[in-house]
Amino acid sequence: MLSHPHFSRAGALVGMGIPEYKAKKYQGRLQKGGILVAVHCETDEEVNRARQVFLAQGAQDIATRVKMFQETQEAA
Repeated sequence: MLSHPHFSRAGALVGMGIPEYKAKKYQGRLQKGGILVAVHCETDEEVNRARQVFLAQGAQDIATRVKMFQETQEAA
């Protein structure tokens, strides 16, 4: 993410559809050197595979946003 005095990481995450309380939590982790990874998956199989890879590597706080993706597809 960019580092700029007027750029809010939490604001950018909220703009991506992440709830504000989670965005603030992620911002705190990022400021401590954490890494945020987002993966676009189009099938349940891809979602499951991504989850397996993240779990195998010790990822924390894995979440899926299927509803948001479905709403985006319906609007298109």
